[in-house]
Amino acid sequence: MLTLGCISKSIVNLQTGNPFAEHTWSNKADKIEVPFTWYDGHIIIETSINGQAGLKLALDSGASATVLFETLRSKSMSLNVDTTLDLPGSTVNLINDAKVSVSGITIENLTIVHVPLEQSPLFNSFEEAYFDGAIGYDVLKQYVTK
Repeated sequence: MLTLGCISKSIVNLQTGNPFAEHTWSNKADKIEVPFTWYDGHIIIETSINGQAGLKLALDSGASATVLFETLRSKSMSLNVDTTLDLPGSTVNLINDAKVSVSGITIENLTIVHVPLEQSPLFNSFEEAYFDGAIGYDVLKQYVTK
């Protein structure tokens, strides 16, 4: 007997490092400079996700996936939740087809992890959240970063 199951697109994307994400470089130069701030040990850059500008994401090469926390800046966003994922100690949402823009680079069809505030390992309230998520290795591996 052969049993087949259904695995969501978002889980496949996360397990394989987001291979279906499309990276577009709109700058004619061969490099760009991304302004950042240093806060509490984090490099924070300004991004937009699905058209929501002004989001602050940390660069986190240790995170295997790009993450969006529920914060004051992100809580009103309309997100395409594909499925939820139970992790040790929390439940997160997997978002398909996210569009992330950073200083002339646009990444489309990206699967990201959305962490509701009550599941956040970092922040207990909206007031504590000084960044909105993290750009993970799934994106960083595409670029030389200095």
